This record gives sequence, structure tokens and C-alpha cells, in this order.
Amino acid sequence: MVEKITASLRPKLEKPIGYTLAPLDARFTTVRMKESNMGNFVCDLMRLHYLADCCIMASGTIRGDQIYPPGVLRVKDMMNCFPFEVPCVVVQVKGKEIVKALENGVSTYPALEGRFPQVSNISFTITPAMPSGQRCSDIRIGGETIDMERKYKVATRDYMVRGKDGFTSLMLKEHGGTAESIVSDENGMLISMILRQYFMSLKVLGKWKKWSTSMGNHFGKIQDDLHEVHPVKEPNQSAQPLRVPPIEDKLHDEKLESNGNTRKSLVGTAQKHTRNTSDLPARPAKSLKVGQADADSDSDDDEDADMPAIMPSINTEHELNTVRKVMRKWRRLAGIEGHPDMATSKHEAFSCHWTKGIAPRIEGRIKFAT
Repeated sequence: MVEKITASLRPKLEKPIGYTLAPLDARFTTVRMKESNMGNFVCDLMRLHYLADCCIMASGTIRGDQIYPPGVLRVKDMMNCFPFEVPCVVVQVKGKEIVKALENGVSTYPALEGRFPQVSNISFTITPAMPSGQRCSDIRIGGETIDMERKYKVATRDYMVRGKDGFTSLMLKEHGGTAESIVSDENGMLISMILRQYFMSLKVLGKWKKWSTSMGNHFGKIQDDLHEVHPVKEPNQSAQPLRVPPIEDKLHDEKLESNGNTRKSLVGTAQKHTRNTSDLPARPAKSLKVGQADADSDSDDDEDADMPAIMPSINTEHELNTVRKVMRKWRRLAGIEGHPDMATSKHEAFSCHWTKGIAPRIEGRIKFAT
């Protein structure tokens, strides 16, 4: 019964939306304890989308708990990593309230709590040996020392402006705090939707029909700033999508018997007769792609695009998740830290032809002092 219900959803969740050249580190042991390239990328995108001064996002927002390997990113990856239907919001608060928010985020370190902050346009140093409330130092916004009395526009999540996870300094006035609402929860977008629109703006093939000029200009400006920190690689126009060869008819008109004689194949003859005499109108021919199930375009009524939407089996997905968990446990027990690097170097060919490849980076926004 479950299989029957989810069967129609699987092709939609397998839609390719982007391509990453670098492993995206969304492990809890990373995002809840230190800076992450996934956290940097998402926070930068939130800040630039809303033209905010900075962004603070509780790491509990990132739920993937895995390293997303280099390659195609699908709708299901974004939905699994950002499953919450909590919109992004923008508030205006004084610098001292931002300091309190950062202090709250690191107050329980090194516990793996979701309050640990991932940030954009903010840099600070954590001293774990100091008592809670005094652990953050050298706090800068936009490269300048934070002004305690200046009001900053902060992109964050509605969950946090309600005072959850101890972020009372970001609470809105209507909730008993001091923050002023600029973009409310009613007008804010989901992180998964912002990500999907951004990836849509990178596409060369399969772009949404209803992509307006204003959206193009908006995301064009986002790309200009975002790609200075997180570079992208242009698609390889010479690469061609993998095609399935024409399916040969395996039902021949003649069948070889054991005595060496041949006779007419009743099944083959019947099927040939059906094909020749059918009164049904012929269906328009479509190009066949590997595992592609009319799910490549970003809306159901769009034309198919040349994107390699390979449909992995459920067993394959389970095996991959098991391998990741086993390898993560093995590295931990062996005392080996994983350091995922760029998957495609400048000397290697970038095989993706339908979109630009992203490569989120770590900048050293969050430092630790002894």
C-alpha cells in the first residue's frame, strides 16, 4: 500500500535540480560543532536573497546528517536536508542582540545541539574554556567590528524569532522581544524553495518556462556576489547526454524448433498484426534517457530537458546510506578525520552539460581559541 502511494512521488523527488563539484558536509558532527561549507552556502544564499546585513541560522535546520557526494543534486536531497516548512524571515536588531544570539548558540558547546550557529557575513572566535555567555570574541560583521548600538538587518528563520532554542534576543516585539520585523513569516520563503530557485537560475537546459525577467535579474545579482565566495564551473557544452539505444524487437516472425525446422511464431505474428491494424492514433515519439521518467523539468507541464535523471533503486539507496554510516563509524573509531576535497580539479573534465556546478567553501568564519 505504501509503495502504491509513493510510486507517483518518486519520479518527482528524483528530479535533478543542480550539480555539486564539492562534497557538501551536512553531518551533525560538523554543522553542530564548527563551520560547514553547506552552512556557509545556505546562509550566504539567504542573506543575499533578502539583501540583509548578515544571517544567523541554527544548525538544527540542516537535517541531512551526511556528506552529499559530488554529482547530481535532486529534489529529494533538498527535502531531506531541509524538511521543515518554516519560512525564512528578516528582522532588525541591535548589535548587542546579535552578540547574545551567538553566545546562546555556543553556550552548550561541545554538545551536539541544534542551536550552534551557521553564519553569513559574520566572523567570530569561540573560546570553549570560558563560561557560557562569555565565549564569543572578535565578532565582526562585514569585516568590521560589531557596533553594539547599531541596528542590523538579520536573515534568519521564523523558528528562531519565536525564541526557540534559547534565541530570545531575536524575538519579535509581538512575542515579547525587541526585534523589528522586516520580512514576516507570511511573506518569507522556505529554504528549500530558495535553493531550488537558485539552482534553476544556474541551468542551461530545462529552465522553467515561467522564469521572469525580474527573477533573472534578482538571481543574477545573487550569483555575482555568491560566486565570489563559492565558485561555480561552467557546463561542458561538448558533453552529450547518455542515450538508450533503440529497443530491438525480440519477438521474431519465425521460431526455430528442436528438429531444425522453422515455423511461424504465433505471438510475433499476432503482435505484428496488432501494430499494423491498430486504429489508435500513434503516440508522439520521445527520446529515451537513462532512467528518465518525464521528471526532468521543473514543472509538470514543461518540455523534457536533457538532464540525466537516473532513478536509483530503493535497495541502492539503502546500501549507500549503510556504507556512509559504516565508513563514518570506522573513521571515528580509527581516529581518522574526513577532509572532503574538490571532486573535479581544474585539470579534469567537467562532464555536466545542463547546469553550472557549485563548489561551496569554508572561509574561516568561525574560529576556536584555547
